[in-house]
Amino acid sequence: MSSMTTTDNKAFLNELARLVGHSHLLTDPAKTARYRKGFRSGQGDALAVVFPGSLLELWRVLKA
Repeated sequence: MSSMTTTDNKAFLNELARLVGHSHLLTDPAKTARYRKGFRSGQGDALAVVFPGSLLELWRVLKA
């Protein structure tokens, strides 16, 4: 389990939003539910779902 604090989570989400834009970032549990539960892979928790618009954005998100 992650040891990130609420402050760390907020800072991380702000960084993700800065990298990809708010319209490419889902944080509402109701909106991320379909990405957190799969037919084959079970289910889990997620702080956010990110939709990078380019390979460069993907790389930056992975570095964050």
